[in-house]
Amino acid sequence: MDGNRFDALTRSLSNETSRRRVLKGLLGGAAGGALSLAGLRRAGATHGRPAGATCIRNEHCASGLCDPQTRRCTCPGGTTACGGTCVSTACPAGATLSNASCQCVCTATGQPPCGTGAAAVCCAEDLGCD
Repeated sequence: MDGNRFDALTRSLSNETSRRRVLKGLLGGAAGGALSLAGLRRAGATHGRPAGATCIRNEHCASGLCDPQTRRCTCPGGTTACGGTCVSTACPAGATLSNASCQCVCTATGQPPCGTGAAAVCCAEDLGCD
């Protein structure tokens, strides 16, 4: 594009839109963006709260359960709060739930069980999971 055509284009754009109209558009867009962000923060602050956090309704909690007596997010049956999340309390025989790692740990070895879910087992100290 040559210089004369560019000048003609910029003049035509500047003639059609006044500075006041541009300023109003920019301010309106900034105000709309600020309101949108405020709404997103408010929505994010009230949903998906971790176990133990304060709540009023079930929808506030990541677990979907708000205890009406304590007004705290709680975990469903078969789970417990660990590190702010609900984890399963079902550990295989010979294992307990570690509060430090939020995982089942074999009491004899201090290692996680071999396998997953219902197939998980604690191996003897001299045996590996392989």
